[in-house]
Amino acid sequence: MLGFFKISTIGKSHLAKPDGVCQDYSDVVRINDGMIIAAIADGLGSAEKSDVGAKIAVKAVLDHISDRIKLSKKIDFYINILREAFQLAYKRIIAYAKNQNDDPKIYNTTLTVAIYNGKDLYYGQCGDGGMVALTYDGDYICVTDVMKGEEFNETFPLLCGKDYWSFGVADFPVCAFTMMTDGIYDVVCPPLLANEKQKIYVSFIRRFMDRNVLKANDSEDFIKLQNSISAFVSGNGISNVTDDKTIVGVINTKVVPTLKDKEYYCEPDWNSLKMKRDEIMNMEYNSSNVIPNSTSSRSTETSNQYKSQINDCQIKLKMEKTKNKKNVDKLFKVLFVESIIIFILIVTILLIIFGSGKINNGEKKTTSSSSIFVSESQDGKKKTEKASNVSYQNLDTEITSSDTEGFRDVLSEAQTTSEVVSTNNGAGIPQND
Repeated sequence: MLGFFKISTIGKSHLAKPDGVCQDYSDVVRINDGMIIAAIADGLGSAEKSDVGAKIAVKAVLDHISDRIKLSKKIDFYINILREAFQLAYKRIIAYAKNQNDDPKIYNTTLTVAIYNGKDLYYGQCGDGGMVALTYDGDYICVTDVMKGEEFNETFPLLCGKDYWSFGVADFPVCAFTMMTDGIYDVVCPPLLANEKQKIYVSFIRRFMDRNVLKANDSEDFIKLQNSISAFVSGNGISNVTDDKTIVGVINTKVVPTLKDKEYYCEPDWNSLKMKRDEIMNMEYNSSNVIPNSTSSRSTETSNQYKSQINDCQIKLKMEKTKNKKNVDKLFKVLFVESIIIFILIVTILLIIFGSGKINNGEKKTTSSSSIFVSESQDGKKKTEKASNVSYQNLDTEITSSDTEGFRDVLSEAQTTSEVVSTNNGAGIPQND
């Protein structure tokens, strides 16, 4: 049979907060006695509602795989179904955030998923969690590659997108495996062992998965195992870890791994490893010409690669925020310009209306005077003719040079006024169009 345990517990750093919650989430689904699906997620500490995001992600992948899974000998089938599950988890978080009118980034989380049939182990991974497998031959091997920068808080989560997800299959038969969020994974695969041949803290992790040192034969054994590991993780078993802690273990009870030499399970010489690390750091600090060994070079190169990828992810998330801000600014600019245009149109229309009013009044007065003149002319035509002769005579004799200049001034003013009115009428026509 395939037995399992799963523990997710809040860390001291989160427990100390007034509103602190466990941002880790884990779950396991047994398809049958020969197939298990497991998933863990670690909500980002910087994300306000990442505990919700972690739960959404785990439930999404388990639901999808449970519905689609079937026995198959094709590796691509399991890899594709894992890809689909990650995509579904991504979409569900985005949809949930949209429904809550939230920024999706506040739900960001890492995600690690496994499909296991007692021998073959298929996985999907993003973030700084990881997976360790125990082979039939008794070797402990890191299955996943943790893309993590030089700092412990540098990682890239699920919402960074498919370019930051990795999928694969263990190329060896697996009799047991454990999945851990970074709170425990950094203990199992510590930085001090990163450049060593054995990168795993074997004497620590074997107590969670090696049937040579733990009793795991039936359902009752796994219930006891669940309780004992939970007490260890939640208590002082890993007292120096203040982060949330999650570990999921799956064991094939039909296989007992081969025992290695005693040296394989010995406690690492931590003092020697620290001295070695300090020497390397001093050499790198004091001399830029020091050529590191190939392992160190690969480690540095990988770290730089991961850091670049992390920066790319952060840039993408910032670009979304910047894009939204630009759209708002653009909207305000458009509204401002439209307001100015409307104001100008209103002023122009008012000017046209008032200008037309003045012209019409002038025309009415002229028409009225003309009518009177015509009426008077019809009633006393003869009188007008006689008066005209007298007027012409008086004009010839009474207009002086000064009167002429005054008349010219008046005439000039009238002409000027006429030009202004014509100009206003000409300007008003296109505006109306």
